[in-house]
Amino acid sequence: MEKEVNNQELVTVVTSLKEFVGGMKETLEVVKGRTIELDLVEEQLKRQVAEALGTSVDALQRVLNTSVGKLTERGDTLDTVVSALKEQIENFKGELVICKVALGNDVLAVIPKLKVDAFKPKEFKGAYR
Repeated sequence: MEKEVNNQELVTVVTSLKEFVGGMKETLEVVKGRTIELDLVEEQLKRQVAEALGTSVDALQRVLNTSVGKLTERGDTLDTVVSALKEQIENFKGELVICKVALGNDVLAVIPKLKVDAFKPKEFKGAYR
């Protein structure tokens, strides 16, 4: 009878193990399914992040290009203004030289020739002796 009990116990243990293994297989299949779902969600999130970053990079690139274009345009305008001012300065320098020359000639022409009468005593006859 001891053999029968042992066989019966073995059958019970084997049956329990089969049920346990069956439960583990079911659990493993559920875990695999969840893993597949998580992998799909991960890929979807990666695509969304990449798309969002790509959109942000494109927007930033457009803003940067616009800013660079405006700065270049302003720089060109500034170069033009500086060139025009340099030209005006050179013209003013030329006019200043002309004014200085004209003023110098006028000053000489306007300054009266001074005649200084020296004190002459009444007895002065033209020469000293």
